[in-house]
Parts: sequence; C-alpha cells; structure tokens
Amino acid sequence: ENADAAMLAELRVEHLYYRHDSIAVQVDRAAKFHEKYGETHLLHPACMSSSSDATEGKKDFKTINPGAVGGMPSTDSIDPEDLDVAKQISDLCTFIYQYGSDRQKTRAMLCHIYHHALHDRFLEARDLLLMSHLQETIPVAGDISTMILFNRMMVTIGLAAFRLGKIW
Repeated sequence: ENADAAMLAELRVEHLYYRHDSIAVQVDRAAKFHEKYGETHLLHPACMSSSSDATEGKKDFKTINPGAVGGMPSTDSIDPEDLDVAKQISDLCTFIYQYGSDRQKTRAMLCHIYHHALHDRFLEARDLLLMSHLQETIPVAGDISTMILFNRMMVTIGLAAFRLGKIW
C-alpha cells in the first residue's frame, strides 16, 4: 500500500518539480477558476466584459443583461502564499525516501535538487547533491531517463550558481 502511494507521490513530484512558483500559482488560480465557474467559453459574454463592473448593485434588467449582474468572475481572493510548492515537493520527497524503491528515491532526489536550483537556492541544492552521492551512482545506474534527469539537474545547478555569481 505504501509502495503504491510512493509511486503516486513520485508522479506528483515529477509534475511539479520543473515549474517555477510563479507558474504554479497561475496554474492553481486557473484550476480554482475552472472548479468554481466551469469552462470560460460557457460563461455569458456580458459577465466577461469590463463594463460588467459598472453594473454592480444595479438590478434593472430592462437596461442591463442579467448575465452582467454578477460581475466579472474572479479568483483574486486566492492568496499566492497559500500555495507553497517547495513544501509540497519536500513533503512528497520525504514520503518517497521512506517508502519508495531505490529508483523512485533517486528520481525524487534529482527532482528535489532541480527544484531548489530552479529557484536559485544553490546552497540547498548543492548540499542535497553532495549528501546523496548521486554523482557517483548515476553513471552506473543504466537507466537512460534517470541519466537525462541527472544531466538536467546538473545544468540547472550550474545556471543557479551563475545567476548568483558563485562561479569562480
């Protein structure tokens, strides 16, 4: 049962790790909009126009379209601080480290390091890489997709170091 949960956690991590937090917030906001209002093409055009804001409080249906009374649908009340992708990835990876297979643990570690490097947390990424000793085990692993992920992670760490001026 924990092995299946670890597999699902790995899938979730592999869908999150490469997104910057700014993208993740927009994706989350779009998902919440879709959950609350449905497809945008099914909304009445009157409520999607900017003039619908001027109809707030007016309920005279002889002069305005009933679709405009509710105003323009919005998800502005969603706080971007509520979405902490780094914590989600850390929690998922911790679960994988406990219950996953060796391959899942390796891939989760690579994704975790990549995510730190993507957000310019170079020192955290470097420390995770050095503590995991992945640079010694990946070349003999034989799994092509894991080698590709390793190479992507190494490049991203290099770019993070460059962005922070840590290249000597």
